[in-house]
Amino acid sequence: CKDNKDGSCSVEYIPFTPGDYDVNITFGGHPIPGSPFRVPVKELVDPSKVKCSGPGLGTGVRAHVPQTFTVDCSKAGLAPLEVLVLGPTGVSEPTKVIDNGDGKHTVHYTPTTDGPFTVSVKYADQEVPRSPFKIKVQPTHDASK
Repeated sequence: CKDNKDGSCSVEYIPFTPGDYDVNITFGGHPIPGSPFRVPVKELVDPSKVKCSGPGLGTGVRAHVPQTFTVDCSKAGLAPLEVLVLGPTGVSEPTKVIDNGDGKHTVHYTPTTDGPFTVSVKYADQEVPRSPFKIKVQPTHDASK
């Protein structure tokens, strides 16, 4: 206990695993009012450890063709995942995000037109590495063939 010279003291501790901890505080060998105090400790969240990959983020994306990509959050801790697909006019495209139950998510979307698309992936309200992704959606059929 570090004496703050004002009748209080400061204590630091570092929990190594998430969970609910009871902190017992005593004065003169007796618990102070309210002790023990319940302290919830959450798992560390690090959005920089999220990895995105798959054909839906690549160069072969075509309009009106269903696309998928994977968002791997397995090493990033537990937090909300947000995926936003914006078409050329800035309008949000429908997406479906499936939790695979192993820290990975599969994202499904179908571009409604060709042109420049932006895919934003946020974890714990922060952009993940390489996000937002810039995708050039090609026409459904290759007119050069």
